[in-house]
Amino acid sequence: MAKRGQGLPLETIVILAVAIMVLVLIVLFATGAFSRLFGSQRTLEQSVTPDQVASFRIGCEQACFQAQQLSKNQDGFLASDYCKRTIPAINGVHCWDTNVSVSCSKSFVLPAGNTVECGDDVTSDSCKC
Repeated sequence: MAKRGQGLPLETIVILAVAIMVLVLIVLFATGAFSRLFGSQRTLEQSVTPDQVASFRIGCEQACFQAQQLSKNQDGFLASDYCKRTIPAINGVHCWDTNVSVSCSKSFVLPAGNTVECGDDVTSDSCKC
């Protein structure tokens, strides 16, 4: 006479395994672990906070003031911090771009007597940031 061992049916074991997996997923979602797991794939633009943009804007306004006060010629204006400044986290976003919107310009009188305007929104490519 062969005795059969008592145990859980295979269906019950499969249902328990699925239930545990669902429970783990719910806990990961509720604790924010998904954002830590997949957060490294965010773009740099998403990682810049409004406070960082506001701080960058203030720095741009100060750089513009310095460029207007200290630049003696076109080359000095184009080499100023205003023309060179970018948000460190986003390469290529300058003071005059849409999200920052700090415009700056200065007029210079050339030795020939004519005037040239330097800045970010000027029509002359020779003196445009």
